[in-house]
Amino acid sequence: MFANLGVAVPGADAVRFIYFREFAKASIPGDDAQDGVLDQITSAPWEGKQHPEAAAWIEANQPVFDAVERACGSRKYWEPWVAEKEDDVLINVLLPQLEFSRKVARLIAARAFHKIGEHDTRGASEDLILLLRFSRLSATSQTLISNLVGMSISAMASPLVAHLCSAPTLTSQQAKQLIRRLERLPELTPIADAVDIGERFLGLDTVLQIGSGRVGLSQMMDLLLDDNTVKVNSDSVVAHLDVNNTLREFNSLYDRIADCGRADDYATFKRMQTELDAEVSGMPGSLAELPAAVQSVLAEHADPQVRKTEVTKVLTDMLKRLRMTAVGAAHGVEFRHRQEQARWPVALAVAAYEHAEDKYPETLTALVHTYLDSQPVDQFDSKPLRYKYSTEFKVKGFIVYSVGRDLDDDEGRSRDDRDESDPEDQADISIRIGTYPEPKAGG
Repeated sequence: MFANLGVAVPGADAVRFIYFREFAKASIPGDDAQDGVLDQITSAPWEGKQHPEAAAWIEANQPVFDAVERACGSRKYWEPWVAEKEDDVLINVLLPQLEFSRKVARLIAARAFHKIGEHDTRGASEDLILLLRFSRLSATSQTLISNLVGMSISAMASPLVAHLCSAPTLTSQQAKQLIRRLERLPELTPIADAVDIGERFLGLDTVLQIGSGRVGLSQMMDLLLDDNTVKVNSDSVVAHLDVNNTLREFNSLYDRIADCGRADDYATFKRMQTELDAEVSGMPGSLAELPAAVQSVLAEHADPQVRKTEVTKVLTDMLKRLRMTAVGAAHGVEFRHRQEQARWPVALAVAAYEHAEDKYPETLTALVHTYLDSQPVDQFDSKPLRYKYSTEFKVKGFIVYSVGRDLDDDEGRSRDDRDESDPEDQADISIRIGTYPEPKAGG
């Protein structure tokens, strides 16, 4: 990476991340065993005496924590797009730091869970905020993949919030302070901004590379399609391609995809997305069909201008459908993630109320003014966010949930409660605290 950037490799005094496998290989033999411990310490509270090697690993990475703190305090963040060679295409650009960001995020989550296990709820709250600040930093490069990585890092906070709400040492005042800090955090960079900039440039660069002949269609298809076996005579396509028209069509597509993401509410977004999906679904289905489609046009039309128009339409429609499939679904993921984040202050508010009043609130309305600024709303159906609680023996706890993208109230049954074969968009978006029972199928 450093050679491709043209910069010197960091010296011995540089901050270096110590990988858990590397650190624990002497005390925990075997990759599977090491990964198992890492999964445990990043998903639930733990004490140092349970995993002494993990506690030592966290301490050894203190310089990394210090560096992340400094980075999250910066106003700007530069994430290089690293090319393997000088004239490489954008779609082949390497973003190696994104996977590294996930590893750093797991380190932060591990320390937060360790602090909960050691009854340091204040310290765990600080790490929760650090994790969320780091997620914002990781999503600033104006590419779809960096946004998705930022959301995946942010999602690591959900189990942390749930365990903090259950922590016996969490005070009502600590919960209220954490709610205010969560509310002051900036939003993740919108997916619409990534579509407008990074994804648009990626799409336009794809067209320009094909149109200029710098990259053959077969090579481009190798990049765009998994296990591509289709070979294309690029000359037959490029010779009949109106590059400017394809660029205009792509710009229009990205304008519309970005507009979907900037919709004021989910209903408007869904309508715009459905219209765009219907339009794109009528286009040719796959780049694998391109050779036959081009040959069909050339055989059917002898007029050069007609050939140019029709070949351009075939390639443009196929590329548009391919990019729409890759980019269009991301907005739905973003809506879901926003709703997931919206549960956290509400769950903390219920926990704060319970600590202060020694009982659960009857409704979420009871939290307004003292713990929350307003009645929490489900962004999917614009109704109040759902809430239930239980004080029965062995099932003491509560659940806060949204109906999710399918708009069906499944009593809070989330992705974790469903069969793996169930479609993701049929799940509610819930957070269960304490020993509140798992919602049953069919309500």
